[in-house]
Amino acid sequence: HRNGSLRLESEAVRTMPAAYNEELDKAGPAVWQSEKAGVNEMVVRPDFRLVAAARWDKRVELLDAKTAKSLGRLQGHEGGVLGAAFERERGVLATCGEDGKIALW
Repeated sequence: HRNGSLRLESEAVRTMPAAYNEELDKAGPAVWQSEKAGVNEMVVRPDFRLVAAARWDKRVELLDAKTAKSLGRLQGHEGGVLGAAFERERGVLATCGEDGKIALW
């Protein structure tokens, strides 16, 4: 959207286990809002409970996938965070940045 928000309505979000997404279905799709529009990539952890946003401001923002509320930010890159990925089995988060570094969280 033009106001810097991202509305998620994909089938991947809708295929969460029924016990976890019952309230989400009642409330409708979550709206993801950041105070800055500088997000390079958003990735969802394999258990569909956590979203990581690779941000231009050198941080990785962690969000609750159900409520879209921020859970905190990870700092460690010396430049913008370009990408992020969750490892499938353990959910370890890997990020890469403009500083040429890869961080494991």
